[in-house]
Amino acid sequence: MRSRVFIINPPRSALARTLWLLALATLAVIALLFGAVIVVAATLLFGLVWLVRRMIRPRQTVPRHVAPEDGGAVIEGEFVVVKSEHHQLP
Repeated sequence: MRSRVFIINPPRSALARTLWLLALATLAVIALLFGAVIVVAATLLFGLVWLVRRMIRPRQTVPRHVAPEDGGAVIEGEFVVVKSEHHQLP
């Protein structure tokens, strides 16, 4: 199926067709190299930004929790103690 908007007819001569294919291949390689350069530049830029941020604001060391060695009678975690007080209405 041919597009009605964009029609490219390859040349009929064998030499012209070979040169035409060579030109298309060259354009494809240039496009791929240009895309690769953009990807490498973006990677280097984001890496540099990450490195500068790590130098400006280094991570703080987080103390590691050490489990007690005296059996399993204590449930570890954060709990809130709720006192049960009976309030009488006046």
